Amino acid sequence: MSSRFSRRVLLRAFTLSAGACALTASDMAASEEREFQLSLNEWSLSRTLLSGRLDHLDFAKTARMECEIPAIEYVSRFFADRIQDEDYLKEMNKRAAEHNVRQLLIVVRGEGRLGDPDPDGRRKAVRNHHKWLDAAEALGCHSIEVDTASTGTPEEQLSRVAEGMASLCEYADKRHLNVLAGYRGNSPADAGWLLQVIREVNHPACGALPSFPGLAASRKEEEVAKLMKLTKGIRAAARDFDERGQETRFDFFRLVASIVNHGYRGYVGIAYHGHELGELEGVRATKSLLEAARRSTI
Repeated sequence: MSSRFSRRVLLRAFTLSAGACALTASDMAASEEREFQLSLNEWSLSRTLLSGRLDHLDFAKTARMECEIPAIEYVSRFFADRIQDEDYLKEMNKRAAEHNVRQLLIVVRGEGRLGDPDPDGRRKAVRNHHKWLDAAEALGCHSIEVDTASTGTPEEQLSRVAEGMASLCEYADKRHLNVLAGYRGNSPADAGWLLQVIREVNHPACGALPSFPGLAASRKEEEVAKLMKLTKGIRAAARDFDERGQETRFDFFRLVASIVNHGYRGYVGIAYHGHELGELEGVRATKSLLEAARRSTI
């Protein structure tokens, strides 16, 4: 993307955000009743982290100081080699506390499939996830998010995923944590699939973390309404923006109106996956668009 176009996108995004902040006293009261909070998913800064230009320990500081976002979602890849290092986890807590940043959850990948067709594979995957629940407890998180990928017929997949998640939920429940279903392999799960998984697991520690792509793909609004009651986080995945500051794949205004109207008041995590803007620019553009969409629901 040209620097001129990049600046236009950001200028439009900031204009949207400024409009969202122009509240009267009555508007502010209405806003508080319908407001969700914003968090930052660590994968939004993946290129910067993987290049070494940003240290994982500075993620909380970057979220607060560079993006003005007070809550974060970790990704397991960026501290997998330190997951059982108590001193390192204490340092993560210290850095987050220094910047008054809340540590919400850990997105866990690469630990095997909870829906593996091989029972031994499922049991191994469950054991592999235990250490991430231990870390989530140490960090004061409320949940881990897991991948619900599997193989076979839809019925076989559902049964296998539910079995693996139910077993993991038993471990999570002892630590007062949640296990959240979100992605299926590399694809976002729609509301219907997530509802089926949670109902099959039938455990209070099992919840959902739907994404904007998954919600956009959901054909039945009643399924979205039911899912919102079981949702403990939402991911606002963004990639590219047009010259008006709008995301080019999904109507953020429609999606935000849907989740707010169905009563969701938790955190919406910014997950910028684009390449046309720099990562921090992309996060800020997504944040501004979410703020404008949230303001439009008053």
